[in-house]
Amino acid sequence: FDSAELVKALRDQQKVIYGTDDRDDMWEVTDQRILNDADSIVALVDAASITDNGDGTSTLSGQVFGTAYTLCQNEPFRNQITVAFCSGFLVDPSIIATAAHCVDANNLNTVRFVFGFEMRNATTAVTRISNNEIYRGIRILGRQIGTAGTDWALVQLDRPVLNHRYVTIRHIGKIADQAGVHVIGHPCGLPKKSFGCFMKYWSK
Repeated sequence: FDSAELVKALRDQQKVIYGTDDRDDMWEVTDQRILNDADSIVALVDAASITDNGDGTSTLSGQVFGTAYTLCQNEPFRNQITVAFCSGFLVDPSIIATAAHCVDANNLNTVRFVFGFEMRNATTAVTRISNNEIYRGIRILGRQIGTAGTDWALVQLDRPVLNHRYVTIRHIGKIADQAGVHVIGHPCGLPKKSFGCFMKYWSK
């Protein structure tokens, strides 16, 4: 393998934060715009990690983040549970957008789309979830991966989501360089996080 191939392979595998780590749990967020956007976010969870409690709720199970990744003692969120394997967001009452590498025809039946997996406070994760907040995917409406770096999929849910916002997708125009934006999701399967960044890193 030449050096360029090795570098690409390493970058594909690494999960690195450059600059200041400003990830916040949702209980720490006060900006209503971020909270509104966060309402559309789902965790993609394997069905095997969800146990039905028989009372209208289910419990999410997973590993402690620090244990799963062999992290140092001072690593942020080390003691939180990691459950999700990807993030998604609601773009229509019955459609989730996510990454194509997260879902395909082979695993669609075992994926669950879960709202509300986040930290209640500094020490307690919400792992007991109402079954009304857990959805199945019934078909993939569109999916593209690999071509010019594309990696997206649209999944139709088994029923409409009536109690969460869905985001509006802009189809034209470009965000200005160095404009502040925020990202919300489940990094490394952790409870929902929000963090900021600048488009100067994304626009090249």
